[in-house]
Amino acid sequence: MRRGVTLVELVVAIALFSLCLVVVWTQMRQSTQVEGKSSREAQFAMQQALLFDQLTFDLRSSVALTVDGPSRYRIQRLVETDTGPVSVEVVYDVDKDRSRVTRTLAGAAPQAFDFFELLPERVQFRLDIEKLANP
Repeated sequence: MRRGVTLVELVVAIALFSLCLVVVWTQMRQSTQVEGKSSREAQFAMQQALLFDQLTFDLRSSVALTVDGPSRYRIQRLVETDTGPVSVEVVYDVDKDRSRVTRTLAGAAPQAFDFFELLPERVQFRLDIEKLANP
């Protein structure tokens, strides 16, 4: 009775094991890519909802809207303080490539909504405040 493995059996076993490893690695890589894309889509939707909520709030409390070109909007809105209502300016800027919107409230740090980093295939973001202000 012979004990041990031949070289051919060893090569076949290594080839089968390698094939199994490649299949498992490919499946793991694909699932990681799908998970990453789903995460970016969820972040995109959250950013979009936050921007829309901010814009809706600003427009509902606005007293004046000025359009400074196709990508810059100034909203004067009333803010209630201890001394009474105060007019505050909020500026919305849309970048040339239409993938980033910046909201600047007077006296506060700008708030950037960058959609390109999240989903580059869905860039062309269009902000049409005049339509939102006058439905």
